Amino acid sequence: MRKEINILFIKNQAEEISLAVNYLRKAGFDVLYDVITEPEELKERLLEGNHDLVISDPKLARISASMALTIMRTLGFDIPMIIMANGDNENLVAALKAGAFDYIEKDRLYRLPKMVKDVLRIRALERPVSYTHLTLPTN
Repeated sequence: MRKEINILFIKNQAEEISLAVNYLRKAGFDVLYDVITEPEELKERLLEGNHDLVISDPKLARISASMALTIMRTLGFDIPMIIMANGDNENLVAALKAGAFDYIEKDRLYRLPKMVKDVLRIRALERPVSYTHLTLPTN
């Protein structure tokens, strides 16, 4: 059974996005995605969409992963973020300290499907359980 996932990419490298999406599709995900490179676009997409995951570069010209996490939390969104890094240690560490879920090196994207499955599994465990469908016996 295929799992639909809606990803928001904060990236400017179309080739890396395509590679990530292909790995996820080969692993059985139906991938929907948006791509942004500006803080204003992030706000718009968050308010318009229903994203399951954010995959971000540590830092682009006008937005960093840690800035994106701050914007997301300010707007009330708690969406897990995976950093796609390639040696940018300072910004990577800042993003992890700001609350990014994990990081993956760009030359190890074949590991992305397992990481995404782990994120989704953990998120499902963190969601509150609703017992409103149960009826209590009355005496």
